[in-house]
Amino acid sequence: MNKFTLPLVMIVLSVALISIPTAFADGSDDEPSFVLTIVCSVYGESTDDLVELIFGLDASDCSIQTEVGDATHDEPDRVILSRDSSLPGCVENDDCFAPSTVTVSPGETVVWVNEDITDHTVTSNEPHPDGILDEWISPGDAYAFTFETAGEYPYHCVIHPWAMGVVVVESDDDDRPMEVMREIVEQYSVRSDAILKYIDESVGEIYDDVAVFALDRESLDVVAHSENPVFIGVNARTVLDGASIPIDALIDLLDTQTDGVWLSYPVPDPATGTLLFYERGWFQASGDYYFGIRYSISDATFSQNVVEELVRIHKLDPDKTIDFVNSIGTTDTSYPFILSPTDYTVLAHGADPTRVGEISVSLTDSDKPAEVIIDELQNNEGTWVEYVFSNPSTGMDQNKRSWLVLHDDLIFGSGYYQDDSTSP
Repeated sequence: MNKFTLPLVMIVLSVALISIPTAFADGSDDEPSFVLTIVCSVYGESTDDLVELIFGLDASDCSIQTEVGDATHDEPDRVILSRDSSLPGCVENDDCFAPSTVTVSPGETVVWVNEDITDHTVTSNEPHPDGILDEWISPGDAYAFTFETAGEYPYHCVIHPWAMGVVVVESDDDDRPMEVMREIVEQYSVRSDAILKYIDESVGEIYDDVAVFALDRESLDVVAHSENPVFIGVNARTVLDGASIPIDALIDLLDTQTDGVWLSYPVPDPATGTLLFYERGWFQASGDYYFGIRYSISDATFSQNVVEELVRIHKLDPDKTIDFVNSIGTTDTSYPFILSPTDYTVLAHGADPTRVGEISVSLTDSDKPAEVIIDELQNNEGTWVEYVFSNPSTGMDQNKRSWLVLHDDLIFGSGYYQDDSTSP
């Protein structure tokens, strides 16, 4: 073997040893449970010396680092078509589809497994943006579907129509508006009042996924809008009349309580006053303006946001929550309300405070027994309920879907009416 002389050197040898868990011994393809890295200092004057030293190392020459690896892959959410879900009695325990509500993120998969002794289907109640959700599942079989688009997707079994469920696909949209807001406020510190022209003429091209607008801090008029100039000159009190937080409370929060506030609100047509769509916005005060970054949301998301924002108001001043909701007086059908979890009465109503003291049909006449609703509220972030109630906008009894959340021994709720009417 050729030899040559080396100056005294230090070579750091990193050897990554992968542990062999039981799964590997069995021929499994599972990943290792941890990675062991050994770092050794080796000294020598020739290649022969180094080879001998490398394979004759003493433990005192080495340090060991262990990194825990992910031994399991993320499992898809599973929904079980339970034994006897072919019978109407499964509704009482809410286990026709178990669980009946599954929440996933875009790109995640839901798997339905038929553990019943009869066939079932998983069929969308309405058209699905990601494709057709309509599959016949025999006993012992499973059906997988990947959801890509945020939204809510109610479904049912066409053979056993009492078996119903919903997949909620949630996308975390909160970071983007706050990120844009930071940049707008920074631009305002440089441009001063020229920020209004910047919003009107440039922001729409830079941030095409959200809309940016500015309100004059004194008049509350819209003075700039990156997406729809028709709203410039419109007073925010008109636009935010049906917001989850009344505008006076919003201003108080922006001025005294926090650096920014989430607000959900219906957007009316400035010319006719009819509802155009729902929005959620991140509002922040800076200098002479209130800036808003908003994006459109669905009816269901709007109801959930109304409840989230109402709970936030309650946390700020619990003693005033009931009076606050009763004073809202909104004409929007997604009004907030507060219920008692013990006697099921209405404690506050954002559209009609004369209903205070009545028994709430959202608990007593919904698609689930009241006891099941209370149990779901105690063990989950919230729950959806469906029932029939009079729509003040149409004067007709319609199916209503409401989101309920239990907090501080109060049930906070908001809902929306579905298109299908049940009686004149």
